Amino acid sequence: MSFETADDRACFIDAFGREAFVTPAKGGERRRVFGIFDDQHATFDANRWPGSEYQMQSGAKFSSTGPRLECLTASLAGIKQRARVEITPNDIDEGGDFTVQDVQPDGTGMTVLMLIERDE
Repeated sequence: MSFETADDRACFIDAFGREAFVTPAKGGERRRVFGIFDDQHATFDANRWPGSEYQMQSGAKFSSTGPRLECLTASLAGIKQRARVEITPNDIDEGGDFTVQDVQPDGTGMTVLMLIERDE
């Protein structure tokens, strides 16, 4: 049985990550981090969920895009909700300016920042 190490996670971020800048919500130093930026479309269709007959007939369906940045937990020390995240542009997309809506550490050394676009 093999286990993923901190070096394995760092190599993954180095290979697939992109540059971002994070500024804590209550002031503090803007820092450079690397992470996997994802802004893919997702759809949830309750009719495909094996719930009760009533739930299956409800027709509840929603669609969402949720920008997120997955980083090494150590690189995000002290980052909380309402922090500012600036994703640098690359050849795939234009990046963007976001606010952290939620911080979700996974317990394995990686943390996902759930983002919302800044409207300022």
